[in-house]
Amino acid sequence: MNKNILATIIVLAIGIGLLAGVHFLGSQDDKKPQAAQESLKPKEETAEGYKDLGNLYIKKKEYDKALECYNKALELDPEYPPAYNNIANVHFILGEFEKSIENYKLAIEKDPENADYYSSLGNAYSAIKDFDNAFKNYEKRIELTPDSFRDYYNIGFIHFVKEDYEKAIEYYEKAIKYNPKFVTAYDNLGIVYVKQQKFDKAIECFNKAIEINSRDYMAYMNLAAVYDQQGKKEQALENFRKALKANPEVINNIPPEYQKEL
Repeated sequence: MNKNILATIIVLAIGIGLLAGVHFLGSQDDKKPQAAQESLKPKEETAEGYKDLGNLYIKKKEYDKALECYNKALELDPEYPPAYNNIANVHFILGEFEKSIENYKLAIEKDPENADYYSSLGNAYSAIKDFDNAFKNYEKRIELTPDSFRDYYNIGFIHFVKEDYEKAIEYYEKAIKYNPKFVTAYDNLGIVYVKQQKFDKAIECFNKAIEINSRDYMAYMNLAAVYDQQGKKEQALENFRKALKANPEVINNIPPEYQKEL
């Protein structure tokens, strides 16, 4: 049994990490090719008009210009929550997490019933490893929208990092309850079972992930590591091959003793 191979899946688990996307608040017209948008001018001299223009700059990855637009929106309406949210998102993308946190808080202050803001604030706290505050904000999101599977998943990951595996299982299972096709939750749930040495349950989770997405290379890698741990070399090799077919970049994570057989 190769403990180094088993350790590989734990490293890959950290790679899966939190679901930390950002949500830019736009209008229903954002996808329409209007002349005003093409000329990169606001459709109207309002906070919403400048917010929508800022979103167009985001798509072009011109973040300084986007910030200018969002700040102009706040000049026109200092109580406009989407502008604070979108400013926070830009800072999040740029890795400026403290500024991101400051602006998410302002968005929440202006609109405390917007559930998305709490998820985003939780993600920003997670980015600086302030998991206690991240947890509080994910919980607040769930209070507002009880079927928020991503927030259950993120809380599960926090418990995983803290090595509270029973709690991690509880929250990953809740994430799956609200999204039965949530591949990443199955992957990480399987990894928790590996940490607990419950290999049969881990295998069930990885196989479920593959059933949902046959190109889930993470699940194949995890299965291979578990089978190697169990001394089932042929099954380990078979799954390393499938992982490699799904994603050739995993070759560097496959141990040399298996690489020569691929």
